[in-house]
Amino acid sequence: MSDKKDSVMLLATSFYDKLDPKYREKLVELGKSLKLEKSGKTAAVDSLMDFFTQFMMPKEFWKKLFNNQELNMLIGYGNVEELYLWDAKDSIDDWFILEDLLSFTPKIKRLRFSYVCCTSKTSEILCELLFENKIQLFYVDYIKNTFLEPNAFVIFMQKNISPNSDIILRFDQNNPNYIRNFEETVNDFIEENWKEKEDKPCFSAV
Repeated sequence: MSDKKDSVMLLATSFYDKLDPKYREKLVELGKSLKLEKSGKTAAVDSLMDFFTQFMMPKEFWKKLFNNQELNMLIGYGNVEELYLWDAKDSIDDWFILEDLLSFTPKIKRLRFSYVCCTSKTSEILCELLFENKIQLFYVDYIKNTFLEPNAFVIFMQKNISPNSDIILRFDQNNPNYIRNFEETVNDFIEENWKEKEDKPCFSAV
């Protein structure tokens, strides 16, 4: 019995050692959070949801159709710092609106969304958004239209973007003048506001 138990322990240790360091770190943090009696049920649930969202969300799950209320139940509890969302549509089979997704994640640090759309109100709302953390990665793929205004986006950047961040916008239509103007406006803003080369965010729009 003891030999068998030892072999299982060795196997478990070997498996643990091969895990990504970030994953191991999160496992340790999760274990500590769940053991702290004083943290209470709410904190324990937050820790589980953080871990689940970052590491255990099946890719095929995001391909389901769900509405804003259901999405809010999944990620809107307020503690998500990383979110990668591909090919998700709402309950009427349409793309999610950019500002709706951002409003669910006040602590976001790294995000990548694919297939989103903007509205005539997106630029105004972006100017008003203020996150608790500075965003290190802002990658939005396949933006459906050209409602997003570059001058509004730089206001959003000034409030919420971290030095050395990566910002990538990819638009789902051929509008070279719009894209060129967007890229010039944002890059000019970066040059004016981040004087140190090592601090400058990296921006591209295509």
